[in-house]
Amino acid sequence: MFKVGQCFGETSVIGIQPHAASALAMEDTELMILSQKALLELHQTDPELFGILILNIAREACRRLYKTDQILLHYAQSKKAS
Repeated sequence: MFKVGQCFGETSVIGIQPHAASALAMEDTELMILSQKALLELHQTDPELFGILILNIAREACRRLYKTDQILLHYAQSKKAS
């Protein structure tokens, strides 16, 4: 479940693969959509903001990868102990 201010689908914007998930809002929701095309246009018009966005997308991807690694490690350790 996502909270206010969180993002999803961010790696699809910088990656070459389409996002494999979808989302369903459980209440009225405002979204900000940043397409790959808009991001590339931002690279031309505001390189500094583009850099900040890319860095934050990379950080979020790393956080999620770390969290997934921890879940998998816990699962593997619990299976080994069984």
